Amino acid sequence: MKKNTKKILKIVAVVAVVNWLFKKPANAMDQEENNFNFAGSGNRPNFAAELTPENIKENFRKIYRIYGREKTKRLEQMYRNETAHFKSGQFKTSFSPGMESVPNNAPSYFPFGWSSLKQFAEKYNIPASSFYQGPTLTEGGTGKPKRFVGFPTLLSAMMFVMFVIEKRGWNFGKWYSFNENLAQGYLNHLDKIRTPFVDSF
Repeated sequence: MKKNTKKILKIVAVVAVVNWLFKKPANAMDQEENNFNFAGSGNRPNFAAELTPENIKENFRKIYRIYGREKTKRLEQMYRNETAHFKSGQFKTSFSPGMESVPNNAPSYFPFGWSSLKQFAEKYNIPASSFYQGPTLTEGGTGKPKRFVGFPTLLSAMMFVMFVIEKRGWNFGKWYSFNENLAQGYLNHLDKIRTPFVDSF
């Protein structure tokens, strides 16, 4: 009886070890997200360090690992469109892809008119104080003074876009408008934008 018990215990132990060694995460997205620092240092971001071409590309690579090629290509197209290919003032002072604070060009406080930002912060345990309102800038094309929502890191801004677009049925056109015709027009415009970062992965 004792020998049988020992054999059973050995088998159970071996099975447990094998399962532990080869067990894959139930959700690859969760596995990747656990390795990310969404909240930053708690201080205003170091934009010069974050916004090197190499670091921008690396952040897209992180998104790619979670969401795959097609969704990440759309994100790169959208960012390039909204930030003048990562050169606009609003991007360099907020990491924002055209996310206006509400009310605009006036003091505004978290979540800056975006209920989805509050949901995002709660999901990833990011303190509200990590987000901020950027400086007043003149919007290209319209000449209007505007202020944009600022993020603690570039990755957190990118992940927020994906969070919002997922809620909107993965229709990137709805970042621009909920009107179906306008949203489709925006997608048609994005189709013309090249994605050298994602294409290199």
